[in-house]
Amino acid sequence: MGQATRQARRDVPARLLRPVPAFAGQPRQVAPGPLLPLPARASGLGGVADDEVAGLPRPPWVWATLGTVFNANPRAWARLAEEPKDLGARVVATVGDGIDLTGLPPFPPNFTALSFAPARSLLEGAAAVLCHAGAGTLLGALRYGLPLACWPQGADQFHNARACEATGASVTISNAAEAANGLRYVLDGKSYRSAAQRLQEEVLAMPFPAQCVQVLEELARRR
Repeated sequence: MGQATRQARRDVPARLLRPVPAFAGQPRQVAPGPLLPLPARASGLGGVADDEVAGLPRPPWVWATLGTVFNANPRAWARLAEEPKDLGARVVATVGDGIDLTGLPPFPPNFTALSFAPARSLLEGAAAVLCHAGAGTLLGALRYGLPLACWPQGADQFHNARACEATGASVTISNAAEAANGLRYVLDGKSYRSAAQRLQEEVLAMPFPAQCVQVLEELARRR
């Protein structure tokens, strides 16, 4: 390899994929260089039509989820089911395969618990989302312009919740007892939905994965 070729390779600027919109803050970079946005849609939400998911009530509803890591707490789900009983809105909770639904107390009439349902089907029928502020769920909700009540549990979720709340699109709660009030805020306050819709525009303006691949292929050819 000649010196000119080695120098040309050094001159190609580094590109880092940025998997979150700008509101989430600057991610920690492992190398200098501009960021190439990569949208939430890269990880496909999947899903089928609402009438193909057994057990879903008539929309709209609040989708409640604690993800796939911090969801295995039956007492948390029992409390979450009890809190929104006077909310005046239907709640659909996906609790995961690790929770025995038959072992939970009886649910109020407005609360439906499922082990699993495709995220797209749940988001398309939702008016708001109660979640753990995991990146996938958070960005999925914002892709649909939905306000959130965030109950972070660990990992990056506290950062995600703070960043989202700073935009006015969500509130943050610290326990299940605050769930109903948090949901009332985001359901009744028009400003939360307006802020979520502004972030929706930001998410949808990000390039598709295919566009990112084209840039990466061009960079690879140049190297």
